[in-house]
Amino acid sequence: RLYRSAGWTEAGTIPDYAADTEGVLRPTTLFHKKPL
Repeated sequence: RLYRSAGWTEAGTIPDYAADTEGVLRPTTLFHKKPL
C-alpha cells in the first residue's frame, strides 16, 4: 500500500527471490514510477 499511495505501479512479482532468516525462499514485488 505504501508504494501505491506514493504513485508507484506494480510491475510484477518474482517468486522464490530471496531467502528469509530461516532459509525459506520468499517472493519480491517490483514497482516502477514514471519520472516527473
